[in-house]
Amino acid sequence: MFSPAILRAGLAAGFSTALVLTGCGGDSSSRRHTPEPETGYAATLERTTYGVPHITSETYGGLGYGHGYAIAEDNLCVLADAFVTFSGERSKYFGRTGTQAASGTFGAPVNLEADFFFRFIANDETVENFLSQQDDEFHQLVDGFAAGYNRYVREIQQGDHANRHLDCRNEEWLREITEQDMYRRLVVLNLAASSSNWVEEIASAAPPSPVINPTLARTVSIEDGLGDIDPERFVLGRKTGIGSNTYSFGSDATGTNSGINFANPHWYLEGVDRFYQVHLTKPGEIDIAGAAIMGAPMVLIGFNNNLAWAHTVSTARRFGFYRLQLASDDPTSYIFDGQRRAMEATEITVEMEDGTTATRTLYRSHLGPMINLSGLSPALAWTGAQAVTIRDVNLENPRSFQNFLAEPCAVVAGIHRREKIHSRHSVGEHVRRRS
Repeated sequence: MFSPAILRAGLAAGFSTALVLTGCGGDSSSRRHTPEPETGYAATLERTTYGVPHITSETYGGLGYGHGYAIAEDNLCVLADAFVTFSGERSKYFGRTGTQAASGTFGAPVNLEADFFFRFIANDETVENFLSQQDDEFHQLVDGFAAGYNRYVREIQQGDHANRHLDCRNEEWLREITEQDMYRRLVVLNLAASSSNWVEEIASAAPPSPVINPTLARTVSIEDGLGDIDPERFVLGRKTGIGSNTYSFGSDATGTNSGINFANPHWYLEGVDRFYQVHLTKPGEIDIAGAAIMGAPMVLIGFNNNLAWAHTVSTARRFGFYRLQLASDDPTSYIFDGQRRAMEATEITVEMEDGTTATRTLYRSHLGPMINLSGLSPALAWTGAQAVTIRDVNLENPRSFQNFLAEPCAVVAGIHRREKIHSRHSVGEHVRRRS
């Protein structure tokens, strides 16, 4: 039995492992889902063996608030670096020729290529479309996460938590985040094993200038060109070895009254795409423990009192390449079902570390971004006769993360075992830390 203790500035590190978190809304920049300034978040953050955070709140926003604060407390610099990446600002803060320290689902591209890719693929329109199709509980969770993260950032920037997060605490790129930053992170995570496999190829796609002889494009077929690509370019992370296994055993195998679900992920151990262990409890509705990929506000692999689940890396390809027949007089127009269509041009400017800028115009067909595969096979070059575009099913899928929030809750409610959910109630608007 541990006695409760209130965490205050100046207490010795390690003295207390439970924290009462309260805060006002308004940290997110959402036009529709940010709570009013007078509306507060409240959550109980308790840490047990190995520092695992257990978060309890009466609201979804409070769960997100506790989660965002806890993960910032543990991984602030990793997350702050990632938010720079997803907003397309690595060249500004880390130099155009550098790369991120740890590889992830999108590899480790040169910063300049990554900046153009993320500004093009995870642009404001894409993020807004993803955001607009989430339900209120999802928004509350995301908003709360951003608010909790931002609270910890403010504490660091005002000098609290001395000697923590030395790699970023005084850096210009450590900043508060918005709701859009959170949804942009989810959009990017959704593109693992699809568009994220082709960062440089999408970021460098450009029409030929001047237009070359169209007959040159027909010397090798596009099918032969695809056959020239290294198969590893199609798998998650652009190399073999990333994957997962899940084994489920019934009561006959376990010799008990319950089964076991054993998740065995072969996943990243560094960087923002690694797992983060967390326990989320909303009394009477949610009691879920497991792991989330960093920046996702809900548990992705885990269990409640009635259900255990996991996700694995499938070998399915979430994208397809399409060859476009170009108009004879314009390499940025194409013929589709007998009709001429113009590609959508987007001009993107990236700021460099020395204050200079680089600008590119990138293109989309109605199917998706144009892609430059000429470095993998000459048959796949953008010529005067043909170009290749990529359609990414997950770029059009805003529902994937809803499953991880909705299904476990439905099981708890549907089986009517709420009385078995463990709840630790906050006292008023305060959250206690128990050691």
